[in-house]
Amino acid sequence: MKILGISSVTRNCGVAVSENGETLGDITLSEGRGLSESLMPAIDRILRDAGLTVGTLDGIAVTAGPGSFTGIKVGLAAAKGLALAASVRAVGISTLEALAWSAGPREHPLYAVINAGRGEVFAGCYSHSNNRLEPLMPDGLFAPEAMDSIVKGPAFLIGDAASQIHDLLNSHRQNAAISLIPAEAGLPLAVAVAQLGMARLAGGNTLTAASLLPLYIRRAEAEVQLERKQMAAADRSCPA
Repeated sequence: MKILGISSVTRNCGVAVSENGETLGDITLSEGRGLSESLMPAIDRILRDAGLTVGTLDGIAVTAGPGSFTGIKVGLAAAKGLALAASVRAVGISTLEALAWSAGPREHPLYAVINAGRGEVFAGCYSHSNNRLEPLMPDGLFAPEAMDSIVKGPAFLIGDAASQIHDLLNSHRQNAAISLIPAEAGLPLAVAVAQLGMARLAGGNTLTAASLLPLYIRRAEAEVQLERKQMAAADRSCPA
């Protein structure tokens, strides 16, 4: 199966193409250029370099969240547009799941942790062994201090907030046995997305562009502010 992987919701965005699990190519996108401007040219380039077109793909996999709201929207829009135009199946992959897969098999639980802004983190825990990834807890939004009661050692941490959580845990515990996995030690995230997407699509699931939905753990700030304005307006309109 030939799969296009799109990673668009963390600081390390990128695209990758794989065939039967083997990577044909991957491109890391520059942080200095807007994702909405750089994503489609990168997709065109990687498909061209691999001698493929969107129509010859067996599927498209994309990070659906959690992570940057803008990145989620840009990535899903690109994946949906391509899938609809070429009648190709598409699947959304959890960012945290992709991070855990990128770390490779480990003998202890893997905690994928990324910055959520507002002093919080998105986190998920997985078991990665025998070429299988199993969630050990639901993905969630946490204060960093809460991770002290969530992470049970020994364990591994990966993600752009992993260093912060690693230092916090080790400051609270002696011999914590919490190991940090540097981002560069794992697969490029887009490659992990493509590989997970292949497994999902090979399972016989009938997944279409319409099935691509964002995995929001926290509502966008704009939605929260709008709700507050609507509630305030409703309060003013109510008779005393």
